[in-house]
Amino acid sequence: MRCLSFILILFLFIKVNVFAFPDKKLMNDESCPQFHFPLSTPHISDQNSLLYSEGEYHLFYRNYNIGKENKNWKHSVSLDLIHWEPSSLDAVPGENIGIKDSCIQFSGSVIVDKNNITGLKKGNSPVFLCFYTDNKFCQRMAYSVDKGCTWKKYESDPLIPYKVEENAESPNVFWYKTGKKYIMLISRKPDGEENLKGVSIYSSFDLLNWKFESHIPLDVKKPDLFCLPVNDQKTDYRWIMTGYDGSYFIGQFDGHNFKPESLKNRIDYGSDYFYPQICKGIPENDGRIIQIGWINGGQDPKAFFNSQMAFPCELSLKKVDKKIKLIRKPISEISLLNKKESKFENKNIIPGLNKNILHGIKGDCLHIKGTFEIKTANAFGFYLKYSSKREGIDINYDIKGKTINCFNKKVVLLPKDGKIKIEILLDRTSVEVFLNDGENVITKGMVPDSESNGLYLYNTGGELFIDNLQINTIRSVYDKKK
Repeated sequence: MRCLSFILILFLFIKVNVFAFPDKKLMNDESCPQFHFPLSTPHISDQNSLLYSEGEYHLFYRNYNIGKENKNWKHSVSLDLIHWEPSSLDAVPGENIGIKDSCIQFSGSVIVDKNNITGLKKGNSPVFLCFYTDNKFCQRMAYSVDKGCTWKKYESDPLIPYKVEENAESPNVFWYKTGKKYIMLISRKPDGEENLKGVSIYSSFDLLNWKFESHIPLDVKKPDLFCLPVNDQKTDYRWIMTGYDGSYFIGQFDGHNFKPESLKNRIDYGSDYFYPQICKGIPENDGRIIQIGWINGGQDPKAFFNSQMAFPCELSLKKVDKKIKLIRKPISEISLLNKKESKFENKNIIPGLNKNILHGIKGDCLHIKGTFEIKTANAFGFYLKYSSKREGIDINYDIKGKTINCFNKKVVLLPKDGKIKIEILLDRTSVEVFLNDGENVITKGMVPDSESNGLYLYNTGGELFIDNLQINTIRSVYDKKK
C-alpha cells in the first residue's frame, strides 16, 4: 500500500512538473513575449487567418524556422484572444507542393462552412475550409471536419489555375452578406504584366466553383476587405481594403468591383507591422471588427524566440479633420491582464522640480494610457525601459512641430482641444504606441534588455498638465496565479 502511494505521489509530482516547466521557462525567457502571441512557437511568420467558431478563436499562421526551407502552417485556439493553446495541424496531402514535403506551404485563409454548402461535413463539427497557394501559384483548397486538427486536400484541386508568371497568391475568402455569396481576393499580376499588378476578385455561391468578377491594379499585397460604418452611423458605410504593410484604401464595393475613393493611407507608422487580417465569423451580438497583424522586427539571432503577433485591435472609421480615417485600438480584453495599477490625475508637472513622478514604477510589460494638456511645455514624453545606464526608448512629442517622435519615425499629431492622448503596450520584445485614441499607431519589435525596466515621464521648456494617467503592469499569460 505504501509502495502504491509512493508511486502515485511520484507520478503526480512528475506530471505537475512536466506541465509546469514550460510555463516557468517561458516566463523566465527574456526573448519570449509575455502577452503577445506566439506562446510556445519560437519562430512565426505572417498569420493566414483569425476566425471565430462556436465560442473559440482559431489562429492559423506560418511557422518559419530561420535557416530552414519549410514554412508550414500552425494552428492555435483561444477563448479570449489572450490565452492560446496549440492545436495539431497535419500536413495537407498536396500535389507538387514542395520538394521535401507535401504541406500547406504558402499563404491563404480559412473560413467555416457553417451551413455545409460544400457537402463535406462529417460528424457534428462544422467544416473548416482552407484556401491556399501552391508552389506553382495555383489556388487550392483543403478541408477539416475536426475543427482544424487534421486536413484533407479537395479532390478537384486546383480551384483556380494560373500561369506561374502571374504570381497569384494569398487567396482571402469572406462572406459578402449583401450579395449572399462568397468573395475571394487574390494578389496577382495578369499575364505577368508588372503595371497590372493588383487584386483580382472572384465570387462563388458554393465555395467550390469561382467566377472572375474584376481586377483592380492597386498597390496591395495580401489584401483584406471589410465594411465599417462612419462614426458609428449605420446609414453611412465604407469598404476598406488593407495591404501587407497595414496601409489601406477607402472605397465602395458592390460584390463585383472595389472602387477606391481615397489615395493610399497609413495607420501604422512603425517599420514592423505586416500582413494584418480581420477576424472572420464574429457574431453579430459582438459586432466588433478585430484585426491582428504580424510584428517582424527586433530579432536577436541568438534568442530562442523571434517574431510575434501584434496585440489584437478593434477597428472603426471616424471623420478626423474632415477626412475619413481608419482607427485602431487595443481590444478591451487587455484588461484581463492588468495587474498592479498606478494612477495620476489633475497633476501639474514643472520641469526640474518634480523630477520623475513615475519613479518606482518598473516592469518590462506595461499598459500605459494617458491624456495630457500641453500648457507651456515645449516637449514631453516617456522613456520606456529606463535605467541609470541608458535612457531607453524615447517617445517624444514635439509641441511646436506637432509631431510624435519614436524609433526614428516622425508622425504628425494634432492636439484635440489642447490635449494629446497616448496609449502604450510594452512587452519584452515589442512596443505599440496608439495616438489620440488610435488615429495613428507606431509598432516596433525590439531586442530584449532585461537590465532596464524603469519608466520616466519628462517635460521640457514649461509646464505639462496630466488630466489622467493610468499605468498597469501586465500579468504574463504564463502566470497561472490568480
